Amino acid sequence: MLSRIDKKSWRWSAGSLAGIALLGLTALWANEAAAEKITIGALRFTSHSPTFIAKERGYFKKEGLDVELKFFQAAQPIAVAIASGDIDFGVTALTGGFYNLADKGALKVIGGLYTENPKHNGMAVMASNKAYKEGVTSPEALKGRSWAMTQQGSSFHYVIGIIGAKHGFGVADVKVKPLQKVPAMIGAVKSGQVDAMSMVPHVAIPLNKAGAAKIIGWVRDLGDYQVTTIFTSTDNVKNHRGKVTRFLTFNYPHH
Repeated sequence: MLSRIDKKSWRWSAGSLAGIALLGLTALWANEAAAEKITIGALRFTSHSPTFIAKERGYFKKEGLDVELKFFQAAQPIAVAIASGDIDFGVTALTGGFYNLADKGALKVIGGLYTENPKHNGMAVMASNKAYKEGVTSPEALKGRSWAMTQQGSSFHYVIGIIGAKHGFGVADVKVKPLQKVPAMIGAVKSGQVDAMSMVPHVAIPLNKAGAAKIIGWVRDLGDYQVTTIFTSTDNVKNHRGKVTRFLTFNYPHH
């Protein structure tokens, strides 16, 4: 049997443990309540995977951020959404739309994320099976052919520009086809309605293996290319610097 002292010690210990547990829960609830909501615009591409991983592993939560991912079908609308205040951050390629808004003082690049590496398979240059049979077996054969992209000024538009610059022709020598969405680009090349496109590796390689289209080159071979960046509104940079710093912590943990 417990002595009176033992009983008192047991009651004190049990009460203390309960109090500590309650304090822990209170702190947890307080942290959850204090988490600042932010929205990140992204595409469903592997180049955006650091953001997806950070969310799933709770890295943002550790910085006091409650993250919502908003997915888009093209990069340019992300810049517009940030400038209008609909979302907070963009993790995607820079576009003509971004540069127009940045020139007006609405947007700021705050980090880089994905660049082409000569040692790895990045963006592929692809031809439709129809075009391939007609001789479009390498990027230099794209002069005079049609090119699928999301929008004017998109990263896909830029890629055909650097292909032409390397092989001695201009964008005006190619029939560019703005199709608004990445799935529409893929469908147009698979069906042979458009001759070629550039595409991310996790889409391009399976298409090639399935015989739905042909890889005829790699963007990595065209020179240096900073594909994906991190950007936000100028208002966030000036007036919400703490939020921006916490958002970048998972990308730059040693800075």
